[in-house]
Amino acid sequence: MLVISVSMRSRVVVTFLILGVVASPAASARDDDVVDRLHHPKGTVTGPAGIAHVERRGDGPIPMLLLAGAPYGWKVWEQFMERNASRYTMWAVTPAGYDATPPPAMPEDEDYAAQPWTNALLGDLATLIEKEMAGAGKLGPPVVVGHHLASDYYAVRLARDRPELVKAIVTVAGQGTIPIGSGPVIEDLDARAKYVRDDRAPFFRSVSQETWNANTFPAKSLSNDEARGHAWFEAEVAVPIETQVRYYLEATTDGIEPHVTAIVAPLLAIEVQPRMTFENLPSGMKSQLEKQFGSLEAAKQAVRFGGPWEALVEKAPDGLARIVHVAKSGAMLMDDAAEEFDDAVAKFIAELDD
Repeated sequence: MLVISVSMRSRVVVTFLILGVVASPAASARDDDVVDRLHHPKGTVTGPAGIAHVERRGDGPIPMLLLAGAPYGWKVWEQFMERNASRYTMWAVTPAGYDATPPPAMPEDEDYAAQPWTNALLGDLATLIEKEMAGAGKLGPPVVVGHHLASDYYAVRLARDRPELVKAIVTVAGQGTIPIGSGPVIEDLDARAKYVRDDRAPFFRSVSQETWNANTFPAKSLSNDEARGHAWFEAEVAVPIETQVRYYLEATTDGIEPHVTAIVAPLLAIEVQPRMTFENLPSGMKSQLEKQFGSLEAAKQAVRFGGPWEALVEKAPDGLARIVHVAKSGAMLMDDAAEEFDDAVAKFIAELDD
């Protein structure tokens, strides 16, 4: 995402800045402690890559696979599962390394574009669906729900790679493709891999816990309920930085755009109501954008006012994707706006077979 000016640093822009960290590599040079966030600390107990835990709840007729946004585990979905136990049969997963589970071992090389942790997780998700949902005598392919950071990407990737295993997709407060650098999103995978290798990895290698905590998603962006937001912030920063960085660097080497264009499953994006939209910008700012990008339409695509999924739904095959806005909510909108969220999901699913 390109930040046009200081006055445009709205939540819309911040949403696109992965983990909120926008500092330069020099930002962590002041720290006295020498750390290496690209490798686990000595003595770290590691485990297999992929899914660390699966929580099954509910006995409804519709299967649903729930993916929490990074760096959270299945408990993000606990209240939703309690409310909807009679509607859905739900499987909520915790990726390895989240929610106090052992992280995967770090690969020997730093080829983030190979995505070993990402592919292991996607492989486990496919196996889970085949075994528990889509197999003979089971309920069938599930609705896959991907929340917030990275999991909207996982949901779309799964639907694109294994279309026979996904009935529909719901993204929740999704982050879309992670932008690279200070310019627009680059879809060239080689360019993305180079950026991760040469820019992001060197910065995150030495980031301190203090810098991380100060720049990651704050409590107020996670929930409009102060206590809930604080609890999720504490859970967020409790996950070792090394684990979060590895997942982030792998995800940054890819983008959602090419996968969205290739999906065949219907998609619903449920997003927080944007505080700033392209339509309500002052005329002077619109003129600035038109001059910089050549046209207002080009500016709208590049800047993506209204949130990342505003533009992404337009990239899906005709009529396949839609967006619903939920007002007065943080990223945990499934609890902040529980009734509105549940109704939007239920309506979308009811229309799938119409």
